[in-house]
Formats: sequence, C-alpha cells, structure tokens
Amino acid sequence: MSPEYRAYINSPQWKRGWRRGLTLRLLFGRDCILPIFPAHDADHITYRNLTRELPLRDLVPLNRIVHRQVITPLRDLLRWLLGRKLGNGVLAWFLRGCVLFWWGVIFAIVAQIAALMQS
Repeated sequence: MSPEYRAYINSPQWKRGWRRGLTLRLLFGRDCILPIFPAHDADHITYRNLTRELPLRDLVPLNRIVHRQVITPLRDLLRWLLGRKLGNGVLAWFLRGCVLFWWGVIFAIVAQIAALMQS
C-alpha cells in the first residue's frame, strides 16, 4: 500500500466520512460474504476512485476476520491464476455479487412477509 493510501485510510475524514458509513450500512452493518458477522471495514474493491469512492462500485462492507481469512487468500489465488488485473476484476465482481445476492434474499423475505400479511 502506498503512503498516500495509508494516510487516507487512517485520516479522520475517512473514518467519519459518509462513504465509509454508508458502505458499512449497505447490508445493515453485516459482512457481504457471511452476514452472520458484523462489518468492521469498508473494503476497497477498486482504488481507481480513491477519495471519490461509492458504495458497491468501489467499496463493500467486510468483517476483519472474513477479510483476512477469505478475501486475502482468494485475492492472492485469483491474481496467481489470472494475473493481477483480471484477478482483481474477478474479485470485485464476486464481492459486488455477494452484496446483490443478499439484497435479493432480503427482498424475497420481505415479499414473502408482505404476501403472508395480505392473506
């Protein structure tokens, strides 16, 4: 990680910023891969828009343990198999897909509850 990135991530603007806060609430404060865990970090899935990140496009909510035990090894494996650029792209696609999957599950549950309440 570059010194500029480290300074940005450790800055009060990042820690209290709306981008990080909204990302952490994207799945009601839950991890995007295993929602049984709380999200601690708004993880960058791309660094192209640093300081102009948007949730889901550039950031996803992750638990520290999931990040360390799942994402880091998966990223390293994908980079080894596919190369750095394609591996990062596949990982970004996977993480965005996880968020969208869980939003689909939430929508389906809410639709089922609404249908039960109407009958």
